[in-house]
Amino acid sequence: MTIDEKAALVPGLARFPAKRIWLASIDNVICGVTVCFLQFSIFSSKHMLNIHDLYTLPAYRRRGVGEALVRTAIAWAHDHGHAFVNIEVAQNNANAMALYRKLGFAEWLSPTTFLEIRL
Repeated sequence: MTIDEKAALVPGLARFPAKRIWLASIDNVICGVTVCFLQFSIFSSKHMLNIHDLYTLPAYRRRGVGEALVRTAIAWAHDHGHAFVNIEVAQNNANAMALYRKLGFAEWLSPTTFLEIRL
């Protein structure tokens, strides 16, 4: 991430309307964040929550911070009548995959392929 991208991050998130962001702190230190985007599923005709980013400072990893953040997002989505919560994870991120499976996430076997265009 470039310096300009870092500088634009918080203002960009502040302007984006359909989001939920949770912060985690230990001993008054912000040590984790999850950035979630609200979406709508045409298949269920309900809202869904996409956990787009989950980050814990390295010194605070393996202390339950990420798990607490994900549990918070799931609980919020449940309480607000969302159809489901999804998350993307790198296939080689074994620790994250283990956490998400522990929390009840399952692989989404979709007949679709995701494509992108870089702008």
